[in-house]
Amino acid sequence: VEQFRDVLLGENHLFPHEVKEECLGLLMDIEQSAHSCLLIPIHKILKPQYKKLGTTDWLRKNGSEKLWRSLEVELLKFQDVPHLGRQELIGR
Repeated sequence: VEQFRDVLLGENHLFPHEVKEECLGLLMDIEQSAHSCLLIPIHKILKPQYKKLGTTDWLRKNGSEKLWRSLEVELLKFQDVPHLGRQELIGR
């Protein structure tokens, strides 16, 4: 997606304005869909843990450590994703 975006923006003379705008919109939709497909399952797995953040139960039962371990397990699934893409996913 990023490479297509770079071509669309970097090679303005190759595309009419309307085509460029439509393509950029489509690329944004593709990127959002990809992020959703990758991140929604992780949020479902982690939600029961971060739903308790800051509660007495969470503080007593070392919730931060459990959440951190679960997050590390989920992040291991993205080892094959290039570094910049992985950073962007983690940021979301």
